Amino acid sequence: MARSQSRAESAIQRITSLHSSSRGHLHFLPLDLSDLTTIKPAVERFLARESRLDWLNHNAAISMPDPKTKSPQGHDLSYATNVLGPYLLTKLLLPTLNETARKLPDEGKGMVRVSWAGSAVIEALSQSGGLAFDSTGTPKDYWWNIYTGTKTANLFLCREFARRTDAVLHNCYNPGNLKSNLLHNLRAQVGEWMLRPLDWFVLYPGVMGAYTELWAGLSPELGMGDQGCYIVPWGRKVGEGHLRNDLVQNIGEGRGSEKLWDWCERETGRFT
Repeated sequence: MARSQSRAESAIQRITSLHSSSRGHLHFLPLDLSDLTTIKPAVERFLARESRLDWLNHNAAISMPDPKTKSPQGHDLSYATNVLGPYLLTKLLLPTLNETARKLPDEGKGMVRVSWAGSAVIEALSQSGGLAFDSTGTPKDYWWNIYTGTKTANLFLCREFARRTDAVLHNCYNPGNLKSNLLHNLRAQVGEWMLRPLDWFVLYPGVMGAYTELWAGLSPELGMGDQGCYIVPWGRKVGEGHLRNDLVQNIGEGRGSEKLWDWCERETGRFT
């Protein structure tokens, strides 16, 4: 699933040309996570073709868009794309994920997964407790830190789905500091030359992030005992001690992660 058909088809063509002997198949399904009206139709198109789903990977994200730009439903564009869209997509696909997991033999338990892309900014830049909410129960962040808030929200949603799920393994991964298109809005705002030191000294080739993602989705080292685990570059599970204590303490019933869940339920309910 992707927003741009031309880019998706170009990637599919390149992959198939590089692996012409593969018996696998790649298909494009249109989906714009920033627009909640597109998500249920995308799920229906998928279910019209497939009866099982083994891995749902939430790796789409937007960083630092124009703060005046809102989603079609009036939400902050980052929260719409990075949080509300993935939440609704997961909710709609969860019955299929659960059914796929239940049909697996015991040795396959934990191989049906939902992976949520986090970021190094969760630990480095998130506010105390990870997320805060206004009087209406809506997440609130300073404009310059919204991306960090959305990535923290991905960690919180991973843990909330994990807490409410007994058949599907949810995990959250930090893909690493990567040379990708994620920073294109920032580059346009501050100038390409300002970010060149990042490219030279901090950022890694994008393929390195793929290693982390694939490990999160496919590694046989993970099982249901790793429910809600956190994964770091380039494919390594870490313990709770890796995350800041104030983040861990704000996850669970009656805490920030449940407040986030409740907000997502309210905002996406009419699109199910």
